Amino acid sequence: MEGLETIISEAAISSWYDYYRDGGLVAAPDTFQGEDMDVLAAEVLSRKHDAGDYLGIKAHFDQILKRIEKDQDRDSGNYSKYWDSKNYLNNVKNIKADIIMVHGLNDWNVKPRNVGKLWNAVRDLPINKKIILHQGQHIYINAFRSIDFTDMMNLWLSYKLFDVQNGANEVLPNVIIQDNVEPETWNTYQDWQAADDEIREFTLQAKTLVDRASETKNEAASFRDSLDPEFFEMYKNDLKHWHTDLLNTEHATNGKNQMRNNRLIFKTAQTKEDWLIDGTPEVSVNVAVNQPFGMLSFQLVDFGDAKRLNPSPSILQPRSLSGSFDWRTDDLREFTLQNAVTPWKMISKGHINLQNRTNNYCVDEVKPHQFYDVKLELQPTFYRLLAGHQLGLVIYATDFETTIRGNQELLYSLQLNQSHLKIKLAH
Repeated sequence: MEGLETIISEAAISSWYDYYRDGGLVAAPDTFQGEDMDVLAAEVLSRKHDAGDYLGIKAHFDQILKRIEKDQDRDSGNYSKYWDSKNYLNNVKNIKADIIMVHGLNDWNVKPRNVGKLWNAVRDLPINKKIILHQGQHIYINAFRSIDFTDMMNLWLSYKLFDVQNGANEVLPNVIIQDNVEPETWNTYQDWQAADDEIREFTLQAKTLVDRASETKNEAASFRDSLDPEFFEMYKNDLKHWHTDLLNTEHATNGKNQMRNNRLIFKTAQTKEDWLIDGTPEVSVNVAVNQPFGMLSFQLVDFGDAKRLNPSPSILQPRSLSGSFDWRTDDLREFTLQNAVTPWKMISKGHINLQNRTNNYCVDEVKPHQFYDVKLELQPTFYRLLAGHQLGLVIYATDFETTIRGNQELLYSLQLNQSHLKIKLAH
């Protein structure tokens, strides 16, 4: 675009398929079950704010909504011409403006894959590109105490828009990542998802993740996807309870853990040193299901007792910051440590339709009880796993926060010694 000097993207979409779909599955922004492109179109139509204006275009807009509802294809979740037309990465080579990307590593609304793919796509373009990754969800970081974000953007915009020779491109690091352990700590790196990261590979064994080079046994494990209607409804209405029971290996909440037969959990030995998990974890499994369809969900989890950062920033001082020219104020905020020790933290997740095991647009036959090799990438991350903790991989099917909830009589079986996890560690 002529005249566009710079882009500052915050929690931005690079492909709408990666927002509303995952691996051939209809996958909602977490907890926004049922939302799709048609809901979004209706939500953002600003002309609704003017009743007279909206009345004049309502009939036409209703036709457009019907077309969107058809083209988005909630029956399959396949990548299609419709979704390809909403994939901005197709035109990334045309980006001429310098870009700063800001994204939350715990944003399960606009998931990290959106910024991860964009960062990889612009890496070799002849433009200046910078990225700031914070520990938040779907939030802004302009009012944080630990990073002078507004001053940084003022430095950048003064350089780009007013040609102030302030050395902004050299002063601002290319990669800034907020630490997930120490509050108010930001570190700089040469790259994110770096090509020279150390690769670690593990093989699944009975409840364990072992070094892939180790001798392994030919073992199998299975789990189901159906729940008694009473508990199915309970989890639908209490997502926190569902997630707790999904990961809980020690004790049940409110009685017996109803998820104990609906997932498999594998853990490494306690780590002897801190790991900096960088980029996109990869999972490959050899799996069979008892029906001609099925799906798999995965979570990469930090298992270990610790006081972790609260999921949302705490207000340190209300209405203490000058927000804009019209004298409105903002709250001073910061991530603080939780008061209580917690036993785990989800690092990343991913999903796949077994009928889309080749790619997101090709539907392959699934024969009941036949084993297939399935490979997928989880959401990209950057995470410090503390020494003494265990890295875990959780495998299940229905994700109550993300996927469609079928509660079908599905039984999954895995050949463990043919199933693997690959992560990359930053230096």
